[in-house]
Amino acid sequence: MEKIKIFISGTNDEFTELENRINTWFSKNEGITITARQVKTVSTVNFKGEPIVNCTIVIFYQPKA
Repeated sequence: MEKIKIFISGTNDEFTELENRINTWFSKNEGITITARQVKTVSTVNFKGEPIVNCTIVIFYQPKA
């Protein structure tokens, strides 16, 4: 049965943290096969006019047979 894992980052400063969270999750879940992935980014500005980039990564996986 296929499962999903969702990772979300809210600002530009969090992308390194997002990468570390994903790599840590991968290292703790070596017994899975990635079947697909989706990456979605949305760029906007906050009320101060500062740019904000939101990133969502969805990983579809299943246990290795």
